[in-house]
Amino acid sequence: MNWIKKNESTNIFTSKEETKIQNRKIRKIAPFESPIPITTLSQFFLSLSAVNGPDNVLHIPTLSDESLFQKSLTEIGGHFVDIKAAFVDDKPQQLILKEIQKKAIEELQNLEFERKLNPIVANLFNTQLKIQYSHREKKTIFRVIPSEVIVADVPDFDETMEFLCKSYDDLLITPTNWYLTNELKDSIAIRYFAHRCKNLYLWVDDLNSEIIYIHLET
Repeated sequence: MNWIKKNESTNIFTSKEETKIQNRKIRKIAPFESPIPITTLSQFFLSLSAVNGPDNVLHIPTLSDESLFQKSLTEIGGHFVDIKAAFVDDKPQQLILKEIQKKAIEELQNLEFERKLNPIVANLFNTQLKIQYSHREKKTIFRVIPSEVIVADVPDFDETMEFLCKSYDDLLITPTNWYLTNELKDSIAIRYFAHRCKNLYLWVDDLNSEIIYIHLET
């Protein structure tokens, strides 16, 4: 496979400057009674949370950016039952979300049934086939080589990608039912992310070639 290269080091994470946490305060936010309709950004994060199980806690960095925080809260947080936010010196640092609202789950399922999910979201999170995650003892990390992958344009996902680049230096996505084959380079998600990230990595289970994580270094 000429489109990936084995990464010798597993120390590939970068991180935004750590904020001092001595003044960190957690505030609970009341659930939204009438959240806005699900957007592409909502689809991505709701699906990301759902595939990791009902007890998953979603952390979204907002980095003292009030507009980023409000967008996160309105488009993503509004669809959760348990909403908390971390503040430092009264500036929002992180949104902490748990338990997707039943109405949001139903809306997401309807979008999937009607084939109206964003194509990248549909490609990443094949919810028709659920798998059980377990700890992987042996894994290999591969870097995707952009020049060997045909670019995909998905304008409807561009705003979500911009959000991810502002919020994260590194983001691990848990796709469902992805396996390392040569045909994977033709998936719309790989073709999109490969040309919009600093680096795109695939974490692969050595035992069965399953993709554990898609790692975006934004």
